[in-house]
Amino acid sequence: MISDDHTSYWAKNARNFDKQSNPDIDALVKRICREVGRVKRVLDVAAGTGIVSLAMV
Repeated sequence: MISDDHTSYWAKNARNFDKQSNPDIDALVKRICREVGRVKRVLDVAAGTGIVSLAMV
């Protein structure tokens, strides 16, 4: 079943997805947080895994 294939894939790869797609994701998150700062609310619309949004709050 296709659904099980997708579930299995994401169960194995979700935690490392950001680093696989962008090896410099940590530097990007730090830069955005430094330039934007902490906020009370973030609207994250189809922005990937949400790693940047989560770092901002």
